[in-house]
Amino acid sequence: MTLEDFIDFKRIFLKKIEKFMNNLNQEVKPIINRNYGQYTIKQQLVSPAAFSAFYFYDDNPNIHINMYPNINFIYRENGIQFTITGEIKSSFNMIRKKILKYPDEFYKISNKLREYRLFLYYKLHFAPMNNFYWNLVAGFPKKMGSFKSDEIGTAINEFEKNWENLKSTIIFQMKSNELKHFSNRNFDDKEIEFAANKNPKPNFAIRIGKDYEPAQIDKLGKKIVPFFKNEISKIYKFVDFVLS
Repeated sequence: MTLEDFIDFKRIFLKKIEKFMNNLNQEVKPIINRNYGQYTIKQQLVSPAAFSAFYFYDDNPNIHINMYPNINFIYRENGIQFTITGEIKSSFNMIRKKILKYPDEFYKISNKLREYRLFLYYKLHFAPMNNFYWNLVAGFPKKMGSFKSDEIGTAINEFEKNWENLKSTIIFQMKSNELKHFSNRNFDDKEIEFAANKNPKPNFAIRIGKDYEPAQIDKLGKKIVPFFKNEISKIYKFVDFVLS
């Protein structure tokens, strides 16, 4: 497939996402009891991944969609990942603080979401704007209901202690081309220098959700909207917990 063919395919694909989100939005309005908006990525990216989200706000609907944790759909070649996501410092810290401050309530909600998993990622910033290398923190994901909240705090603290050692390894892998850019090219010298100098501490992201393979999505057919309405109704208990 040529680049032009891929971009044409991506344009059609994004239109389908928008239709899916519009229809789903009508169904979830009775469930979501706070200010929210919807977003579908607009860029025609070379990357095969795309995403859409229901994001939350107080008074200004034009805030950054990741300012608060959001309900996120990531569309990949290997299926859809559906999550509650805290992707930048503000939304990540909101989830982390709530989990650690109210461990009993978190465990009670977590126990009812055992089909979901908690993903804890670290992120290395390698260029201005939203350019990060992501990877899972060791030991994650964890099944919801299988751990207590203090394990999250411990994992973050231990990871921060070892950050300089891990960062030096990642920089070496970038320089030796063992680690690839998300577009499958090698990192250039400017990106490697940026990564080495601009990451005194790790960035984190957290997701609670699960993955759906293409065959599962295909089997749903026109039932995909009521299916994800039901998924949102289940996981919205966690959203309420974090944002209340």
